[in-house]
Amino acid sequence: MKNMALQSKINNRLIEGRILTGDQFIVRGGNIDYDYLTEELKGDVADMEGAAVGQVCALNKIPFVLVRTISDKAEGNAGEDFESFLPVVAKNSYSVVKTIIQNI
Repeated sequence: MKNMALQSKINNRLIEGRILTGDQFIVRGGNIDYDYLTEELKGDVADMEGAAVGQVCALNKIPFVLVRTISDKAEGNAGEDFESFLPVVAKNSYSVVKTIIQNI
């Protein structure tokens, strides 16, 4: 599924990377959590939901691919960016899911 997802045609960059999951928004700039996640765990991005999906799938032996559209650079302005970026997120996610379904 990962290779199918990476074949999707979207207007933004499509990147394979390590997604880390936590219980809070992560902001860079001297934040010990940000430094730990990026330097020690080699995370490319952080979210707050991905691990739950992965855990359920793993326990039930269901293959999965986690698709995330990154809307901010962990600079503390995610709330401002969210509303304007929502249509882009929806379009990107739809394109990736459609590509996977068409290739199964």
